[in-house]
Amino acid sequence: MNKKEILIDDVFIVNPVYKIRNDVKRCRIENNNSFYFKRTDEIENIESGFSWSLHPDLAYLFAEFDEKKSLKEVIKDLSLEYDFSEEEVFDIFSKYIENEERICTPIVGSKCCILPKHFLIKQEKGIKSNVLNKEEILKIMKEDIDLTSFRHYIPSEITLMLNNKCVVDCEYCYADKSVNVKSPLPFNRVKEIISEASHLGLRDVSVDGGEFFLYPYWKELIDELREHEYYPYISTKYPLTKEMVYDLKEKGIYSIQVSLDSVNEDELVKILNVGKDYLAKMQKAIEYLNEAEIEITIKPVITKYNDSTDSIINLLNYLNTVKMVKKVNLAPVSYSIYKNFDFSSTLEKYNEIRKMIEQQKDKFNFTVFMQGENIEMSQEQKIKNFPQRSLCSGNMSSFFILPDGKVTICEQMYWHPFFIMGDLSTQSIMEVWNGEKALSLWNYDQEEIREISPCKHCVDFEECRRGQGNCWRIAISAYGEENYDFPAPNCPKALPVTRPFYTPEK
Repeated sequence: MNKKEILIDDVFIVNPVYKIRNDVKRCRIENNNSFYFKRTDEIENIESGFSWSLHPDLAYLFAEFDEKKSLKEVIKDLSLEYDFSEEEVFDIFSKYIENEERICTPIVGSKCCILPKHFLIKQEKGIKSNVLNKEEILKIMKEDIDLTSFRHYIPSEITLMLNNKCVVDCEYCYADKSVNVKSPLPFNRVKEIISEASHLGLRDVSVDGGEFFLYPYWKELIDELREHEYYPYISTKYPLTKEMVYDLKEKGIYSIQVSLDSVNEDELVKILNVGKDYLAKMQKAIEYLNEAEIEITIKPVITKYNDSTDSIINLLNYLNTVKMVKKVNLAPVSYSIYKNFDFSSTLEKYNEIRKMIEQQKDKFNFTVFMQGENIEMSQEQKIKNFPQRSLCSGNMSSFFILPDGKVTICEQMYWHPFFIMGDLSTQSIMEVWNGEKALSLWNYDQEEIREISPCKHCVDFEECRRGQGNCWRIAISAYGEENYDFPAPNCPKALPVTRPFYTPEK
C-alpha cells in the first residue's frame, strides 16, 4: 500500500489476529487468544504459530493506536512527543499498514524486532485489538531489557489434560493409561488456573485427554474458557448424541476434530477394540454435527489394518457426502511408548495411498492432507536439516498439566518423575514456571549427562539445549525412558535407533 492509499482520517489498529503482551523484561508479539484467532485463521497473508520478542519502545508507539484516534491524530501526538515532523512519523508507520511482508525493525546496535504481516489494519465495526497500555509498558521499561533469551519469562500457553480415560482402546494409543488418578484437580481449581492464565496474558489454554466428553464438567469448562477468550479445540472419538451436539452449538463451538480411521466395521474392531455398532454410532454423530453446521476435521490414523487404497478411498468417499467436513488429515501411525509397536503400515503402502490421493484430491469437497512418515534420515540429511528443526516449546513457552495437577514439560511425558516441574493443585502458574525444577530443566547442565549419551561431550550443547532444544519426547521414544538424556535421533550425533521406531519400508 502506498501513501496515496492510506487515508490519514481513518482509524487504524493492531490487527486483532495478533496481540502484544507483557513478558516481564520485554514485550512479545504473537497470535491473539485462541478464541479470536481460530475465528480468523483462514485469513490470507497473516502469520500464525509464532511468538517474537518485541522491544517495549515499539510497543509504546503502537499503544497510540487505541481504537479511538485517527492516523492523523496519532501522527500529531507522536510528532509532539518525539519532536519529529509529521511527515517523518507518517513515514515510520506507513510501512506497517497492510504490510505484505514481515518487517525487521532495528532497535539497538545489531538487534531488531520482527513485526508480522498486515500488522496495522483499518478498524472495522465490532473488532478490537489486544495490546498493552502505556502504563504496563512503562513498568517493563524499568527492567533490564532482554531481547535474546529463548525461554519466556511468562509462558504463552498451557494444556490441561482432563483425564486419561477413553471410550475406545486404540492399538496405536500413545497415552499412559496405567496411572489411576484418584484425586483429580477439582473443577473450581481448574477455573482458577484458567483465570490466572488470562490475567497473565497467556494466548491459549488448550484441552487434551483422554476423552473430552468423559470429563464430567465439559459443558461448564467450555463456558469458563469462552469467558476468558479461549477456544477449546476438541478432538474426540466419542459417539456424540444429538443433545450433546446441540449443547456444543449453543456454547459457540463451531468446529471439532473427529477421529475416524475407517468405514469398515471389521477394521475398526481391530484398530480400536470396539464393538461392531461403533461405526454406525460415529456416523450418526457426524450426521448430527453436519445438521448443526459445526465444521468437522477428520483425522484418520493409518495402521496395518486400514492401509489399503480401497479402505482409504471408501472413507474419503463417505466423508465427501458430509457437507460440514472441511479437512481430512491422514496421519501415519507413530511409535507408542506405552504399547508394542506391531501395528505399523509400511512406506510402500503410504506411497500408494499418497499417489491415490494426489490423483483424486480434486473430486473431494474438503482439503485432504497426508502427514509425512517417520523415516530414518541419512547422515547428510541430518546435518542439513538439524539446524532448521522445529523449536521445542516444552518449558520454553508452555507446559502440560496432568489430571491430578502435576505439571510436566510436554505431552507424552506424563508422570515421568524427571520431568515433573511442579503441582498446580498447590502452586500458581508462575510459581511452577519460576520454580527450581523448571529452571533446572531449562538450565540442564552438561555435567549431569551420563557418559553413554552423545550429548556428554558435545561442543554444541549450550547452543542446542538453550536454543531450539532437543526433543525429550522423541529421545525417549527412540531410546527408552531411561535414556532421556540422549539426543533425539534427528541429531547428526545421535546413536543408531534399535527400537521399532521408524516406519518399515515394506
